[in-house]
Amino acid sequence: MFSLFYFATSYILLGKTSGKQTRTATVTRNPMNGGVACSADEERDCDIDCEYVWKPWSTCNANTGKQDRSVTVTTPSLNGGT
Repeated sequence: MFSLFYFATSYILLGKTSGKQTRTATVTRNPMNGGVACSADEERDCDIDCEYVWKPWSTCNANTGKQDRSVTVTTPSLNGGT
């Protein structure tokens, strides 16, 4: 007989740089008569969206009348995130 379990919580994000989620199951019945124990942990990939910050505007260009600014990516996208 195999062991029985249930997942008490939903997935928890392991960190923005890992792109992984994990959850742990609670075993409700241990294996008997040579049965195989269940894996109590699950891990899966998750989408991580890109995060960024804008740098300050440049001074106005006297010839074009325009300003520009750049962006710094603080968290790159992972696993299909945008």
